[in-house]
Amino acid sequence: MQSVADRNLPGGAVSQAIHYALNRWDKLKKYLQDGRLPIDNNAAERTMKHVAVGRKNWLFAGSEAGAERAATLYSLVLTCRSFGINAREYLKSALQQMAEDPARAAELTPRAWKARTSSTGILP
Repeated sequence: MQSVADRNLPGGAVSQAIHYALNRWDKLKKYLQDGRLPIDNNAAERTMKHVAVGRKNWLFAGSEAGAERAATLYSLVLTCRSFGINAREYLKSALQQMAEDPARAAELTPRAWKARTSSTGILP
């Protein structure tokens, strides 16, 4: 590949493309050797898009306390998503249980909630 790059104009588009590939050759070989590796980082990009879009919306939270509440809710929803939990079901169940017994808040994290619902098969 280096010989092909040497035969092209140094600043030309083909030469730049070849040098781009040569600079990443080791990573490309790893990708080709292990089929489990993703070819792109689209999943990470999609995850971060919510943060970028939300950044503008968060400017209008109304107050510092409102921004903190929004951040807490956003955190809970994304944690539910990462555990494969329906956020609406989780929030409904968790808020009902906290209203009945506020001392149980530590038991109502998305991780603990999922563990209980997985073991019993019903909503806690």
